[in-house]
Amino acid sequence: MGQVDEEEEEEEEEEEEEEEEEEEEEGVYLRCCRRRCSGSGRGTRRG
Repeated sequence: MGQVDEEEEEEEEEEEEEEEEEEEEEGVYLRCCRRRCSGSGRGTRRG
């Protein structure tokens, strides 16, 4: 029973990630940058 609950939680996390990808690429990229680097959060694409 416990294993089933864990699997359901993983599926929910995957769905959240997919929703972010559906948004504009720029917005998603900025979010990734904010998570990975502690800078101002601005994407390096613009320079």
